[in-house]
Amino acid sequence: LASFFDITLDELFDRTSKDKEKAIEEYCNRSRDYSHRGEVRNNLFLWREAVQKYPGNFLCLSQLAYALEATVYSSGDSDELEKNANESIAICERILRDCTENELRNAAIQILVHLYSNKDFSFANEEKAVEYAMMADSMMACRELLLESAYFTEESKEKRLYTKHINILNYMDLLTMNLYYGKRESEEEKIEACTAALKLW
Repeated sequence: LASFFDITLDELFDRTSKDKEKAIEEYCNRSRDYSHRGEVRNNLFLWREAVQKYPGNFLCLSQLAYALEATVYSSGDSDELEKNANESIAICERILRDCTENELRNAAIQILVHLYSNKDFSFANEEKAVEYAMMADSMMACRELLLESAYFTEESKEKRLYTKHINILNYMDLLTMNLYYGKRESEEEKIEACTAALKLW
């Protein structure tokens, strides 16, 4: 069984679960520090180490896939970046095949859509990008929107208002990013889009 699930006997009998949780939490904390400082390579090495230590842990695998994807948007050898992108895809496809945790599955779908729709790679594939995008939840049935409805009691009023506030900020962020990063026909259109984004903020 341990061999089948790619875990140790201690993990199988739950002997080390608390230690493992603590260690993975520490990896997450260090990863946040690297991300805040823009240390893409160090973050990648960190999650490679975590996956080597906990090869069957889907959270570690998911974070490694993110770290590999992050290198794609940094400078480097194009062959190495494509190799990282392919490795990230393989991990995400494994998560979709074997993992039942919704959050990790959704993260894998997001990465797969981004990588398969990246024209810079030889494996870019619109059909696959669309296929994976269609696996994602509808925007109208997402967790963030549903939480606004879920908090209905007087006791949870603060949570409801907080959720609504965060959702509005996220909508604004999506809209302004679209205005800023969207392709424009001319420099004037780009300036207009940026001005509109600034006014919204």
